[in-house]
Amino acid sequence: MAEHKDYGLIGVGRNLQFGKQGPVLVGNADTDTFTVTMQDGATLTTMGGANATDTTHFITKAQLDVVYTEATFKANVNYNDSSPILLGNITSGTKTIITTLTIGTAFDDANAVVTIGTSANANLLMSDNYCEIEVNGVYQTVNIVEFANNTSLNIYVTQAGATAGAGNVLVSVVDGPVVDGGTINYGGGGGVDLTDLSVTSNSPSGNGSLVYNNTTGVFTFTPADASLSNYGNSNVVTLLSSLGSNTVVTTGNISAGYFVGNGSLLTGITAGTNYTNSNVVTLLSSFGSNTIVTTGNVSAGNVITTGTALTGISAIVAGVTNTLLPNTVASFSANVNNYTQVTLQNKSSGADATADFVITANNGSDTVNFADFGIINSGYDNTTPTNSLGNIVFAADTYLYAQGNSSSVSQSGGNLAIGTTTVGKTVKVFAGGANSNSIVGTFSNTGLAVTGTVSGTGNISTSGKFIGDGSSLTNVTVSVAGNITGTSQNVSLVAGSFTATFDNTGILTLPRMGGDEGGEINFGVPATNTTLSTRVVLDVYQDRLRIFDGNTKGAYIDLSQAATGVGTLLNNRVSGLVNAGTFVTMDLIKATVTTSGNRGLSLAATTGSFAINIGGTYATTTPSNGGSAGTMTVTTTASASVFNWGFTNQGDIATYILTDTTNSRAYRITVQIGNSYNNNMISIERLI
Repeated sequence: MAEHKDYGLIGVGRNLQFGKQGPVLVGNADTDTFTVTMQDGATLTTMGGANATDTTHFITKAQLDVVYTEATFKANVNYNDSSPILLGNITSGTKTIITTLTIGTAFDDANAVVTIGTSANANLLMSDNYCEIEVNGVYQTVNIVEFANNTSLNIYVTQAGATAGAGNVLVSVVDGPVVDGGTINYGGGGGVDLTDLSVTSNSPSGNGSLVYNNTTGVFTFTPADASLSNYGNSNVVTLLSSLGSNTVVTTGNISAGYFVGNGSLLTGITAGTNYTNSNVVTLLSSFGSNTIVTTGNVSAGNVITTGTALTGISAIVAGVTNTLLPNTVASFSANVNNYTQVTLQNKSSGADATADFVITANNGSDTVNFADFGIINSGYDNTTPTNSLGNIVFAADTYLYAQGNSSSVSQSGGNLAIGTTTVGKTVKVFAGGANSNSIVGTFSNTGLAVTGTVSGTGNISTSGKFIGDGSSLTNVTVSVAGNITGTSQNVSLVAGSFTATFDNTGILTLPRMGGDEGGEINFGVPATNTTLSTRVVLDVYQDRLRIFDGNTKGAYIDLSQAATGVGTLLNNRVSGLVNAGTFVTMDLIKATVTTSGNRGLSLAATTGSFAINIGGTYATTTPSNGGSAGTMTVTTTASASVFNWGFTNQGDIATYILTDTTNSRAYRITVQIGNSYNNNMISIERLI
């Protein structure tokens, strides 16, 4: 029979087993507590039950889990991730959110940003001012937030110029605030006891850090390196923000990759107590591309800023925030409803004093290959000039000039180009005032328009044109002691809509009159001993060149009847005394005397071939005469004697009439045999 114990009696054993091989309820009279164990009375086991409904009830693990953590989200983050990165979605209500950002690979650009929040507020859980992602480290925030609606939590990444950077984000969301009576409860146990935490310290290093080990409960504090020698690419905004309107004082140099102002001047730095006579190059050299921010003045004997390594780009950025244009060394910007200026003033009133903006070529110096824009000071003595302008300028004059190097044969330089590259725009020169009435010259892509008088003591030369008002140069006065010369292009005379051009090759071109009328020249007639009327006209009418006395009498040449080229006489004839085998040519026809066989007329074509109708007559010294007719094709190969006629004596003569049926032309060819077939007379006449 099983052992029986009545647990309701005082003094009976402290264990109560529920059934054979069931759990054991073990009491402890000393602590007034009990535990639920396995059969051995020592190994703890679990006990189930319903969710608590009263303040005195035990709660279940399910209820505790809901109270502790609603959700845990984890995601990796990299320098080139596209934003936003979705962590997860949470329900509405009051939430306690623990956010941890761990940077394992530092971001290599100070302008890169990582924030954690919602679409309505990207900085809600962790802002970019809180974490410094340019160094490795762990950053954690705890926020209690009331959400009116279900909300998505996101990571936002701004890459900027970063080419490296990685980490991970862990977000734990607790349903409802976990602060109760001043104690933060993260679940299980009786909260965090002060003795559960400890702090260790390291030697100063970099910006300093505070790291928590959630396994050992130990905080490790590393203070910042006060020597500023190990800041690397850290952002020193926080470091110097406490300067406020105070002054950083040094008589040495301030050297940094960048200086960023706030619209005020970078004036001199007066000597102070902290950096008197010291050189702060070493002090600030480790700042790299980070920014020194202060609302006060930075004063120094010299300010040296190098910009980007090797190129010097972005060395000075002063004024309001502005988008830098490519390859900018110095940028100055403002935002005022008035003029803004970058000023340079030489306060000296000495005899050599000027103020200059000078641009120097890569092979330039203080004497060659530079451009100078400046102003003369009040005491300047131009009888002993110290710049390249000699006695051109006087006190308070402004100048712009280019200085080349005349000793360099291949690259003397020194040209000055002033203009506009925009189509349809002009360059205006004004004097004596500040309105449109003061414009004395306007340059456009068609030339120079001048208002007023152009005066010169030498020659006026142009490669373009002199243009007046259509009748004469009345609106432009040209006063010269020399010549007016067109040296390169054309000199044109313009009257109304007509332009006559005399070019630099000596050719005079007259305009066409319109319709059938071409150019025209009128010659005045002699005053005495003439039968001519008031004028003799030479003009072009249709295909004719006409010469006539007014409308009374005249003659013309019809150029449509002339042969191709300019070798045709006025009667449309070409001729010559040629030896046998030498041609006389008109249009496509070549004519000679054969050099062998029957000696007579030989025909050839200058190019191609054409068909002809031909007939001829002859007379010889024997005496005899005759004639013949027919057709033939003329090619580039010289023919045998036409009609196979053979002439044996000097003075024999033949006349041929031929029609070029291919090209619709007609000719008369006359041949007379010379002595020994030399100096043969050949004449070709164009009939049609």
